[in-house]
Amino acid sequence: MTFILFAEENINIAIIEDGLGGARDATNIITSFGLVASVIITVSEEHVAALGGSLETIAMAKSGIIK
Repeated sequence: MTFILFAEENINIAIIEDGLGGARDATNIITSFGLVASVIITVSEEHVAALGGSLETIAMAKSGIIK
């Protein structure tokens, strides 16, 4: 719904935060066309249960948003 509103309002720039993990997040429908940057702020153990048992698996899941 947000992306429809952005289109209707002709939004030029939007900062969109993904949820739990980039590869598994609904924001992953964003294509590389017009994408300026993908930023991963931190990789920590707070998501171990949902994204994997190590910092490496968490980083791999979060990197799924990078185009």
